[in-house]
Amino acid sequence: MTVNTISSVAEFETNGVTTNYPFYFKFLANEDLVVTYVDPLGVSSTLTLGTHYSVNGAGNDQGGSIVTPSALAGPGQLVVSREMEAFQQTSLRNQGKFLAETHEDVFDRLTMLIQQGLAIFARALKRPFGRDYFYAENRRITSLQDPVDLQDAATRNWSEVYLGGLVSGLTGNPNLASGVGYVTPRGALGVVQDMANTADPLKGAGYVARAIRHINSLAELRAIRGQYDGEVIYLRGRTALTPGAGAGIFAWLAASTATDDDGYTINSTGTGRWIRQDSAAEIDAAWYGASVSSSSAVNTPAIQAAINTATATGLNTVRLPGKGIIAAGVLTGVAAITFVSNGAFFSDYAYQVEQDVTRKEVTLPAAFSWLGGKFFTGGAAGLAKTTNVVEALWKAQEVSGIVNYYVDPVAGLDANTGTAPNNPLKTIVAAIAKGDVGVINLKPGIYYETLGNVIGVTVNRDIQIKSWSGGNDVTIRNAVDSAAVTWTVNTGSTYQATISQTIYRVMDKTVVDARGDYLDLKPQTSIANVNVNPGSYWYDSATGIIYVRMHTNRTPSGDALLLRANTSLRVNGNRAILLKNLRFEGGTGINMVNASGVRPRLYAVDSSFRYSGSNGIDTLGATAYLERCVIAKAGLDNLNYHDDSGLNSRALEIDVISYGAGDTAAKGYAVLGDSQNASSMHDTGSVVRVNGVYEESYGPVIPDTGTSSSMNIGVYAGRSLAPTTTQNASIYSEGGMYLIDSTAKGSTYDLRTAAGGTLNIRGMIMAGSILREGGGVVQQF
Repeated sequence: MTVNTISSVAEFETNGVTTNYPFYFKFLANEDLVVTYVDPLGVSSTLTLGTHYSVNGAGNDQGGSIVTPSALAGPGQLVVSREMEAFQQTSLRNQGKFLAETHEDVFDRLTMLIQQGLAIFARALKRPFGRDYFYAENRRITSLQDPVDLQDAATRNWSEVYLGGLVSGLTGNPNLASGVGYVTPRGALGVVQDMANTADPLKGAGYVARAIRHINSLAELRAIRGQYDGEVIYLRGRTALTPGAGAGIFAWLAASTATDDDGYTINSTGTGRWIRQDSAAEIDAAWYGASVSSSSAVNTPAIQAAINTATATGLNTVRLPGKGIIAAGVLTGVAAITFVSNGAFFSDYAYQVEQDVTRKEVTLPAAFSWLGGKFFTGGAAGLAKTTNVVEALWKAQEVSGIVNYYVDPVAGLDANTGTAPNNPLKTIVAAIAKGDVGVINLKPGIYYETLGNVIGVTVNRDIQIKSWSGGNDVTIRNAVDSAAVTWTVNTGSTYQATISQTIYRVMDKTVVDARGDYLDLKPQTSIANVNVNPGSYWYDSATGIIYVRMHTNRTPSGDALLLRANTSLRVNGNRAILLKNLRFEGGTGINMVNASGVRPRLYAVDSSFRYSGSNGIDTLGATAYLERCVIAKAGLDNLNYHDDSGLNSRALEIDVISYGAGDTAAKGYAVLGDSQNASSMHDTGSVVRVNGVYEESYGPVIPDTGTSSSMNIGVYAGRSLAPTTTQNASIYSEGGMYLIDSTAKGSTYDLRTAAGGTLNIRGMIMAGSILREGGGVVQQF
């Protein structure tokens, strides 16, 4: 046999498939092979014969093969090398036989050992012939000792440590940046090392002309003057604790003396101002500190400042920040301003806000086929939208007269013609009675009237009643005319007056809450109780005398609101009425009653209905269209819809605010069951609610009962005041109710379903529990 190859090493690529690795050098025994595997992670391991591999071809001149029991993962490397121990065990004696094969085996083994040595030397660091350097074949040299002598090779770690120590020990201007002088853009002397300062706003970027400095707060910005006209600074936030809030870019206007407005223009003492740079054609109220988490005390001046800046800079758009309710008080100059947002809106919808949100159309089920138009959800409460506009529905669906009548409660006379502003009637009732009336225009003021039960009975016309000015400045008060009441002192701070009219509620107009509601006086049963209880009254029905002690112990003259409980307005049968920019107080609310199988229609826009002694708006087999209306503190339900004479009720509520239903019972002034609601569809009727805030009712806030159907898009309902656990619910359904991108919270139960009731929900936000009664269903759709 011969050794006819010079190689003793074979290398293979592993791929996760191959198990047989042939090689072409001779080996004498299986144990003479060393098999090394380098896995895909670069980890090297020596495989064990018989366990990790088997060998074929020992003693074969053509080589052999390695076979693994399973494929080796790849990409990796398998190395097969012949590694023999250097010993010679063959003994040859003088005068012995010449055994050719034995001699050849000895020579083969010696040749293999030589090849093994050469293979080792081939992997060593070598110096090419004729060269004075060693050639590393573009490979790393590792595990070196740190250098000792001058000509020793240096490791990376040693070099970095050495250079660091060398630099830190150097001194003098020619060596360190801290020793190199530098004239800053503002002309001050500094050193080059201060360009790396990240703490001092005057250094770092402040040392480089046209660089942008980063400032943490408005307080920090006010302490810095610009270095040159046009210098730019980035403000991270109004305060260091609120990064992002009010952030933006400011530029230095060296000649400016504009007033500091705390958001757009910032004064840094003397001449020169930081002016906010923003390409959007709007002023952001967040620049001034407004947010959905801030109080009205913070938001009101902040938003007012944004309005003022918008007006001063010729803009008409103010952006509200965040998503949710913005608490704010009275704002001025809003008539020329458009508020925009991506999810924020004013508390009580005090001002309209346009939403720049992505909306998806909602297809209404068949139960709502009576209502046209399109409906869109905006992804959260308050962000829904509909193409329906109540006043447009009035024009499209009703045939109203066109003759205008004018009413002035102070200068008018019912003997006048009433057809011109300078010849007005005195009372609304007189205008309703006109045979050709179409539109009744009310001059701003207070009307102590009940509009009665004549429309659809003796007056068979569709009528519009609206503010003369177009503002919310007309009050129709179903109460005793304060000008006709003479008050005298009874005892101490208790006053009395003879009114001889039945009243059900007395309110103190000098005490107003955040919503603009008056504070009740608590009813008593005797004059003695009134004498010892500030903020109380007693009406003696036997004598017609009322005894009053105001909350502030002042005279009630002109300030005690004596509400009656007789009919405010009733519409019957095939008649329609449009109420716009009106405030109704007292009485028994608005009553809509079908007659002769025909539904009457109520259209109400930008109006409020407060302090009814019964339901705020009550429909019996009628249709109601409400937009941007407030219904508050009725004695019973705020919005109450029922079937009547075989006709169901229908309702569309857009951006409605309803709160305080059953208010007198909640305060303990009246005895009622806790079933007074903010809005409730009964029997077989159907209602669509778009946005709207419904809360604080003495019962379930929105209960739709019977087999009624309701669609609620972007609605908020919460904070029931019912003392009974099961009645303390934000949403209650006995029929089929849909809730899309709405919020229910603040009650014992966010959602409650009765037996047979179904709540279909999508995108709901809830904070409490769900009560299912008798198999009631709550399901996603």
